[in-house]
Amino acid sequence: SRGLGDVYKRQDFNIQLKKLEDSLNHTSERYRKMLVNKESVAGMSEKVKHLKELILKLPHEFIQNNTDNPYGLVLLNTMIRRNTSDKGMIITSYDAITEDVKDSNLGKRVAKGIPKIRQQYAIISATHIGKVAPNFSAPNPNGKIIELNSVKGKATLVHFWSSWYKASRRENKRLVELYERYHDKGLEMIGVSLDGNSNQTDPKSDWKQAIKEDQLIWSQISNLNYFNDTISKAYNVRSLPASFLLDSKGVIVGKNLNGNSLEDKLKELLN
Repeated sequence: SRGLGDVYKRQDFNIQLKKLEDSLNHTSERYRKMLVNKESVAGMSEKVKHLKELILKLPHEFIQNNTDNPYGLVLLNTMIRRNTSDKGMIITSYDAITEDVKDSNLGKRVAKGIPKIRQQYAIISATHIGKVAPNFSAPNPNGKIIELNSVKGKATLVHFWSSWYKASRRENKRLVELYERYHDKGLEMIGVSLDGNSNQTDPKSDWKQAIKEDQLIWSQISNLNYFNDTISKAYNVRSLPASFLLDSKGVIVGKNLNGNSLEDKLKELLN
């Protein structure tokens, strides 16, 4: 019968999930021991990452292969409550579920959380690779308003940083070298500072001092509004440093690239 078939499919899903979770635990533990024993851990972090991705994708595969199985709603409800899984995947899976399953009580409960996820996903997807970077503007240290669209070159690096974060400041040193090497070939940069956290008594002064100390000679802007900044929200920036590389048309071609990967991409764009 139909109900029994649903139960078997659910059991099969849970067996698969348990296998993957056991495998992840075993691999993570092995990885940890190898690190402690100073053994070669080549490929181990990729294995862990791959297993985590499979665990994340499994519920979506179940839903899309069983669109009329009510258990799909249980899985979606858990993902929404725990705020796990890719927002785009949640929307795709929800949209795949049949209307009669959505009409159930649980379906109506799940439906309430979907508009917010669609809204969040619209922001996230606006800065996906291949999208035109959203324009923005903010004051530079002298109060002059500078916008992204007036800065763009053959390649443009939008770089989020702050004076108070050491990793961010270390990244600045590397960017200075990069700018010196590639500015004449068409590289432009714009720094967006997220200074303005509650521990700063004079964020503007901290910001200006850091620009001077780190010798940042490209455009610098800030609303001095920490992570509440409208620009960081539009770009879904949740940690620093963060960067977006744009081509000559303002299309995002790379995110959070650094070291060789950033340089390789720049050479490609500036040819």
